[in-house]
Amino acid sequence: MDLAAVFVIGHIADVVDGIFDLPVTATDPQQCCETSTFGVRVSPLSRRKVAREVVRVTTRFGEVRVKVGTAPDILKIAPEYDDCRRAAELSGAPIREVYDAAIEAYRSVYGQS
Repeated sequence: MDLAAVFVIGHIADVVDGIFDLPVTATDPQQCCETSTFGVRVSPLSRRKVAREVVRVTTRFGEVRVKVGTAPDILKIAPEYDDCRRAAELSGAPIREVYDAAIEAYRSVYGQS
């Protein structure tokens, strides 16, 4: 199980991996010494994630990496934003059009919806 502690000061959150029992000043003295706070709330977090892999698909805009997450009864397909942005800039097409083309290319190759 992945656990993390989140330190929140105002609207800023820092995530530190692991479980620890240290004074805040030992982990980041700025959090208590350079702000008006007297303390920091620390909450353990866990993250459950589906198994994933990255595959490359070819679209009319070029090659795009696609993250594919799977679990029982779950299939998530998410083209890499940076690849879509780059392809969109080079082609002049909207990012959404490249994104949709990557999903369509994945489904045509792997036959999954």
